[in-house]
Amino acid sequence: SVQVDGWEEWAPPSELRQLSLSGIILPRRPSWMESSCLPHISYLWFEVEELEAQDLAILGRLKSLRFLYLADENEDTLSYTVGSHEFQNLTYLQANIAIVCAEGALLMLEELTCYASVGNDVGLAGNMPFLKDVCYSLNCYGCSGKEVDGTEVALRQAAETHPNRPKLKICRFLEEVYV
Repeated sequence: SVQVDGWEEWAPPSELRQLSLSGIILPRRPSWMESSCLPHISYLWFEVEELEAQDLAILGRLKSLRFLYLADENEDTLSYTVGSHEFQNLTYLQANIAIVCAEGALLMLEELTCYASVGNDVGLAGNMPFLKDVCYSLNCYGCSGKEVDGTEVALRQAAETHPNRPKLKICRFLEEVYV
């Protein structure tokens, strides 16, 4: 990936519908990447050195957004709880952060790829009614095998009882670092 700093000054055309900055790592979310500057954006792909919860809240207000690929290069995995008023038309979400779905959130989501933390409820049960495919990367660092297994069982149970019965894939990482 290439490091680029000049995107902050760029002024996107207001009619922009798709933006892919694949292969470019931005220092942070540019200030223009918000609803008043990108009212029609439906496809967004970008990577940043550091992502903050407020960045997700701002992106969540992009009313036309249907596809979001987001990579945070920061070593500390951010966890974000998506509220019912955010990402209202999103159908595809891939992010290397922990996503938790609050009640009534992500109503249009069909595909989700994100991190999950051992022992945390990701909000899969009873939410995201159109979900077809979900892939969780389960961070096992500092957790016992029993905790990891318990989280995986809970995720599988939530997928099986989900009204849409989405296909579930779970990938464990840092599994060898059990306590």
